[in-house]
Amino acid sequence: MRKILCNVVGVLAIVAGGAMAAEGGTIDPASGKPCFRCHPGKLDGTHLHEPLSGKECTPCHNTEGGNHQFKKGLFAVKARGAKLCCDCHDNLSVEKSVHGPIREGVCGDCHAPHNSTNKKLLRFTGSGLCFECHDKKGFEKKKFPHAPVADGACLDCHAPHQAKAAKLIKQSQPLICFNCHDSALADGKSVHMPVSSGECESCHAVHGSDNARLLKTGFPAEYNLPYGDDRYALCFTCHDSKSMTEEETDKSTAFRNGRQNLHYLHVSGRNGLNCTMCHDVHSSRQERLIREKSGGKGKDEVTIAYKASSDGGTCTASCHDTVSYKR
Repeated sequence: MRKILCNVVGVLAIVAGGAMAAEGGTIDPASGKPCFRCHPGKLDGTHLHEPLSGKECTPCHNTEGGNHQFKKGLFAVKARGAKLCCDCHDNLSVEKSVHGPIREGVCGDCHAPHNSTNKKLLRFTGSGLCFECHDKKGFEKKKFPHAPVADGACLDCHAPHQAKAAKLIKQSQPLICFNCHDSALADGKSVHMPVSSGECESCHAVHGSDNARLLKTGFPAEYNLPYGDDRYALCFTCHDSKSMTEEETDKSTAFRNGRQNLHYLHVSGRNGLNCTMCHDVHSSRQERLIREKSGGKGKDEVTIAYKASSDGGTCTASCHDTVSYKR
């Protein structure tokens, strides 16, 4: 009877062992059991780390050296952080701009090592992940948020790991902007320098602003209004306010007739003109960013034909006859 019992136990052990082997995956050498028998939670999730889809632990974990059930940490990962990840994944820290967690080799700040309900094993989705590190206050409650920020789509503009451009921008400006905005903004006989040099940030707050059009400072919408330095503070971050305030000058502006400052003539008084009455802020088919049409709709619209010369220029507009000036 004892011999029969031993044989039965032996057969059952063989069958059980065969069943465990048939289940696949990494086997704990001490117990002979598949690892997932004791760690089933590692296989829970919509998205699994690729080795775990085959229930394999050895690509990342050691499985030698004794019984890890009695010596915790025995089957730890083979290496820490990105050093381990780069055994399979490409090194993503070689470009000019590298995301902080990647530079520091802590991929686990963004990615779960075993499983996740999110694609690419991300710990959270959308901007929720970004705000684990970045200060949310700097992005929320803006009167005019940039659409990708409002939608939580940071990756519309930023690369998550590395980029050739600064600040993890996927492409240098203005190319990145033209993925959504019309590239015709940079086409013309004359192009505003921030646009031509790809520095949209000179005027625009890229994440959001309390000013319309994401402008860094306020800018008047009216075409006719009294002049004030504060109204055009955005322009004066680059341009000299003296070009508007000095009635006579021989150096603060090239738009002068002799010493008469023609900028001052246009902007001074109770019904002074906004800069955008004559100038386009991005580009124009005329020189000096002079607009072809401006000032409103229908009868309020102003047409302008401008031609520069070596020492001045000529302007024909619906608001005045042809006038030439010479410096």
